[in-house]
Amino acid sequence: MKKLVKKFSLVLAVVLTTAGMYANTADFSLMVKKETGKTVRFALNTTEKTDLFIYDSEHAVVYSEKIEGKSNSDKMYNLDALPNGTYFLEADSAVRTVRYEITIDKSNAVVSEKPVVEVYKPTLVHQNGMVTLSILNFAETPVHVTIYDANGTEWYEGTFEGKVNFFKKFDLSQIPSDNYTFDITYNGRNFANTVVVK
Repeated sequence: MKKLVKKFSLVLAVVLTTAGMYANTADFSLMVKKETGKTVRFALNTTEKTDLFIYDSEHAVVYSEKIEGKSNSDKMYNLDALPNGTYFLEADSAVRTVRYEITIDKSNAVVSEKPVVEVYKPTLVHQNGMVTLSILNFAETPVHVTIYDANGTEWYEGTFEGKVNFFKKFDLSQIPSDNYTFDITYNGRNFANTVVVK
């Protein structure tokens, strides 16, 4: 019995430690709840700067707010002033973008239960002329990469099969430029990241 208790304690300690590591590295968590009528509640818990937007169906910003790091924000918004239609609530950090759909009619606002889009941003790491691109691509959509030098000259262009854990290395050591812009498109999003290689 003592051995069983020790094993259980060890497993519990490992689970709690792992959960704690993930909790400390999460950039933000967003909960969107429907309240009465056209009122919506946004609960945002963030460890870094997060931008919050509401867009209309034409992608015009109808509301924006910057939330600084290590913040808990629980707010209710009355959307009565917005015309009927489809809107999107988007939370954007340095790590990822999450988007919920909000449909407003004559008397109600209906919020999607889960995000309609969740995109993790690409990471570029430079070491000795090699640049490694990594993407957490849950949608497994194709990844399109174009590389430009500081003068806007295209040095590389290609499309790759989408994978959940996408990695690709690029050797820029032989190209005579100090910095490059990686134009990366996947899951309906485009990202431009500049890398200094010398």
